[in-house]
Amino acid sequence: MKDKLLKNYINNLKKEDINAFALNNNITLSNTELDIIYDTIKNDYSNLLYGNHDIVFEQLKTKVSTDNYDKIIDLFFEYKKKYAYFL
Repeated sequence: MKDKLLKNYINNLKKEDINAFALNNNITLSNTELDIIYDTIKNDYSNLLYGNHDIVFEQLKTKVSTDNYDKIIDLFFEYKKKYAYFL
């Protein structure tokens, strides 16, 4: 059930949602970075949450600014820990 809910949420996710979340967390993404983050979430959310997220992060590292990468990683682990019970 939770997998179905998560998949539905990801399918309905828009770039505007990601950008608003990033801005609320003091991350300013360029249009290119926003596209990359959007594609990464859409295509790799399962690996990020349940698989080997290191592979996904390694690919992301070369595609976004160092400052944004560090903030994204910190935010990812903060929220993954916060919502671990639900995952």
